[in-house]
Amino acid sequence: MLTSTNSWLLALADPEWVKLRLPHRPLGRRRLNKLIELSDRHGVLPAVAANLSRACEEFGPDRLVRSPGISAQAGRRVLEAALAAAGEKLAKRTALSLMLRRRTDETTEALTRHGVRVVVLKGSEFADRLYPSPELRPFTDVDLLVPRRDLGEVDQVMRELSYTPQEVRMKYEDDYGETAWRRPGGHGSKIEIHWNLVN
Repeated sequence: MLTSTNSWLLALADPEWVKLRLPHRPLGRRRLNKLIELSDRHGVLPAVAANLSRACEEFGPDRLVRSPGISAQAGRRVLEAALAAAGEKLAKRTALSLMLRRRTDETTEALTRHGVRVVVLKGSEFADRLYPSPELRPFTDVDLLVPRRDLGEVDQVMRELSYTPQEVRMKYEDDYGETAWRRPGGHGSKIEIHWNLVN
């Protein structure tokens, strides 16, 4: 059975939410903050924040935030504070995603110039192709798929771009494989090079 917070997360995470169907039980202050935290962790904060705002306009804040000792006016303030916190998180996620788009373009262009066939996985590809608007899909790293035979060339290109290799704990022992690269001092500029996604 879903907790009330997870029910709200599930209800609000759809970026193309056509008909608003809210969980029966309103959120309290703690659960609302947990909802923002969970939606950020799961990469659906843009949709959840937009849908929370929309639901507030359509149903009123007391339908969303209500618990003993919280008046409707206090509930509105709680909701506004949560949406402001979500807005700050979204600004950081957006800035990171924009920087990672530049890193993606820079890296794929360099690899292509060196004759390496490369495919962008997840990240900007998901945002551009699977979502009605790219800002609904923030991402935190870059994932690239290359042929295993080109790993030597990839290593050279990544070093030329000032990346240093990072230790990767392999998820699986078989043929699954990846390397990770990061620029010194470059927050959020991790690039994962994959040569086999099958596990």
